Amino acid sequence: MRLRRPSREVPVASPLTEPVLALLPVELEIHDAIICATALLLQEAGVDAVSVLTCDRQIAGSGLVKSVW
Repeated sequence: MRLRRPSREVPVASPLTEPVLALLPVELEIHDAIICATALLLQEAGVDAVSVLTCDRQIAGSGLVKSVW
């Protein structure tokens, strides 16, 4: 029997850098803003299908990034 590796995407950790800080949305709380700015930076870098796994209403309601829960 052959086992197939799942074709799921894996979460990625990213450091807090100056480019992330430059994209901080001012309308969100700082922690939510860092999460969104990191996702926005990944999108700008050409990463396909960037989603944030969260149930946070501010992130989901901001419309800045795609959120999944």
